[in-house]
Amino acid sequence: MYKLIIKFKGKELKIRENILKSEVLSCLNLQDEVFHLKEIKLEKNSLSLKIDGKEFLNKLINEITKLKLENRKLKILDFNLDIQEVKLEKCKKLLEDKVLVVNFLTPTLFKIGSNFKGEYSNYLFFSWLLRKFNKLLPKENKINISRESIEKISVVENSLESVEVQLKDYTTTAFKGKLKLDFENIDSELIENFENILNYGIENGVGYKNKNGYGKIKINS
Repeated sequence: MYKLIIKFKGKELKIRENILKSEVLSCLNLQDEVFHLKEIKLEKNSLSLKIDGKEFLNKLINEITKLKLENRKLKILDFNLDIQEVKLEKCKKLLEDKVLVVNFLTPTLFKIGSNFKGEYSNYLFFSWLLRKFNKLLPKENKINISRESIEKISVVENSLESVEVQLKDYTTTAFKGKLKLDFENIDSELIENFENILNYGIENGVGYKNKNGYGKIKINS
């Protein structure tokens, strides 16, 4: 998996991800290979693209190079973006050794129906990530991780602590701290799926009210 960052000149834009993906690929004549573009984000004056496959990455870079050589802009809706810089990063393999530490930096909790769950469980954590990750993808690209597979993950160290959080007029419990997880019993072909949803959690947070600062995580492998 690769991450390509395209920095452009101009004002900050706000465009929905599905429209952004369609417009960028169309401009670069790569709309038939949408399944290789796993994620695209617009952050201030840059585009961040997560790409699966070196062949597609090379095609993408070739098309961007053509734009620059022909002095053309990257066209998204009615905006013509002047590309200033292109930077490539290789996404870190989180599960190379099949063991990682998840740091819950801010209070984390889940909501099921009208009930709050302020205690950690592998199933709640990974099924939440899987659901949110798949929500962004077309049907043919959604990934599947069974409950049985999730339950094969072992918690080898747990230093989580319970904390109280105030949600409007309601007080409930959440958790913070560190957790060490062992993926030794997970089939190798599923490792990439787990990496994808964990990377989603690093960038977006996890659990209830994650957009308000709850559920921020960091992962050390």
